[in-house]
Amino acid sequence: MFLFDRLNVTVGQCTVAGVSKPHFDPKMLGTPPSMVVDVTLDINGVKKSYVFNEGAEFGTVDGLLLTPNREVFLREVQSLQGQAEADLKLVDRKKETIAKCKAITAEYDPYTKDRQQMETRISSLEKTNKDLLDKMNELIKAVKTK
Repeated sequence: MFLFDRLNVTVGQCTVAGVSKPHFDPKMLGTPPSMVVDVTLDINGVKKSYVFNEGAEFGTVDGLLLTPNREVFLREVQSLQGQAEADLKLVDRKKETIAKCKAITAEYDPYTKDRQQMETRISSLEKTNKDLLDKMNELIKAVKTK
């Protein structure tokens, strides 16, 4: 049995410790009744029970895909990879959107515009102050050497 953890993108295997006879799940009241089986799995020495629809090729629980079928497991891996690749393609577009939104905010929001102008003035003053300190230090060195 394959265990694929979609959240951590890891794969493991376990053994089936037991399977119940098909029965109706009492927790599924109000929905069209379907037959389920209780499957007990031995995962690294720990036994856990899960409920799956009878005859299903796989089950999902808490971000885990559980299946005895290698092809089903691999399709899920490929699907997750495709989703991640599609998400990566959106990154540059999202960065462009952020830059455009910042530019619009700077242009139309008086507070943001004032703050940016103030930051520019402060940076300019800090540079001027540093330049003056450098010149004063040069002057002090020149006076001390004479």
